[in-house]
Amino acid sequence: MSRSSRRLQNAASPSRSLASMTTPPRRMLIAPSRRTDRSGRARLSGPGRISTMAEGGSCEEERGSVSMTPVVVRRLSGEDWRTWRLLRLAALADAPEIFHGDLAEERAYDEARWRAWTEDGVKAAAFDADGPVGVAAGRVPADRAGAVELFGMWVRPRARGGRIAERLALEVVAWAREAGRSRVELWVIAGNEPAERVYRRLGFRETGEYALHPRDPDLRKYVMARGAGGG
Repeated sequence: MSRSSRRLQNAASPSRSLASMTTPPRRMLIAPSRRTDRSGRARLSGPGRISTMAEGGSCEEERGSVSMTPVVVRRLSGEDWRTWRLLRLAALADAPEIFHGDLAEERAYDEARWRAWTEDGVKAAAFDADGPVGVAAGRVPADRAGAVELFGMWVRPRARGGRIAERLALEVVAWAREAGRSRVELWVIAGNEPAERVYRRLGFRETGEYALHPRDPDLRKYVMARGAGGG
């Protein structure tokens, strides 16, 4: 066989083609570290994890192993206080720099307090075959006429990547519409680009309102809002 014939045969070898097709690329997950861009925004970058929530948290942009199990999203009642407690504490443990709360303090709350908190506003939870995997909450702020605030949204790492956060957010939007509110607002940490992408897909836009993060003055947060109508 000539040298040129051997080169053609090797180039067409199925084993070579399959080897290149079946070796998956490595993925890196990133966690928040602070950088400041020219606008003064604290940007989140660095090795580890990116949070993607109202004020950070739900990593929907992280592409890991996405479960194919059907996911059900429903609103919680006072009888579901254990579910709200489970998910809220898991979120605080996962991203303490994101959520407004103290893990040890909230863990010590009694049943009556958790029941009352579950019934205050709306709590929407997502469930797969193994149990609750995500949560989002909505409340009517006293100082924001006509608005509902979306907050506390979080999805378990194993369930991220399937747009569960979007379904949870839309459940809060639906509740706001049913309650006769005209818009839904949320706070997001400046520079959290994955979160911004999620909310923009849902129709949220920046309002121009900024504030310092209450637990970390090096971080800024800003308001995004959308109308309560539509889906």
